[in-house]
Amino acid sequence: MLSLFLPHKISYDKIFILRNSSYFKVNGMVRQYILFHKYTIIGYFLNNVIKPRDNTRQVVLRFILLLLSFCFFPNHTIADPEISESLKCSQLFHYFEKKFNIPSNALYSIALKESGKKHSTRKIKVVWPWTVNVEGKGYYFNSKREAINFVRIELIKGRDSIDVGCMQINLRHHLEAFNSLDQAFDPHNNIRYGAEFLRSKYDQLGSWHKAIAHYHSANHALGVKYKQDVIKIASNMALYKALLFSYLDNNEEALADIMHVNNKVQKKTLFSSNKRYRSSIMIPIPTKIN
Repeated sequence: MLSLFLPHKISYDKIFILRNSSYFKVNGMVRQYILFHKYTIIGYFLNNVIKPRDNTRQVVLRFILLLLSFCFFPNHTIADPEISESLKCSQLFHYFEKKFNIPSNALYSIALKESGKKHSTRKIKVVWPWTVNVEGKGYYFNSKREAINFVRIELIKGRDSIDVGCMQINLRHHLEAFNSLDQAFDPHNNIRYGAEFLRSKYDQLGSWHKAIAHYHSANHALGVKYKQDVIKIASNMALYKALLFSYLDNNEEALADIMHVNNKVQKKTLFSSNKRYRSSIMIPIPTKIN
């Protein structure tokens, strides 16, 4: 049962539910946020709120709570298959940012830069888990198996400068990162390694901006350009997530609610070409290191 739940917790102080009679009324992005993290919320209560004294009572209470959860949180099917596939990456970023004390949205922004794929019908990019880059040329596959087969062929051809997965880990420069191609493409393993590498660069350089630049290249010019692109993505992340949530259930009204509340976000364009960069775009660097 617990395997249904996502492996991370969310910020519960951001969720506000107003109960009126027998209905839960949740507006705008909060409603989409709850739907997106439905199993995480349920899992939190199962593991942290309900703490029965004996196993029998535990099973009964958890079963009852699970049934009630489907009454409060209807089981919405994600209508968009491309966004659904991209969630294999994006649902893990917050967890690893917390785990490694990485600024919020840093991993997500890097992944959009690294493996962002243009949606076939929407005006948005999604992180694509089955992305391969061979010597500077990007390829997007429909499944892990297709991506693995392609990489095997490229390796046989002698091309070893290959980036794979959500975080585009280079197989030549990170030989010890994975035991197999299957493991390399696994979103959890791929993002975990990317997060570890980014964190190690921060520990080495003492700056998140430098760490992001070195995630791509130690070459100063290449690194700075890359860092600027990532910062631009991060600066528009609020609007990006609003768009993404509105597409999860094909609900365009959710985005309209957010635009009405926040006119500043409404004026921003995705992946803005603004050339001004601010060091305060990212969340302040944590002072405590685990």
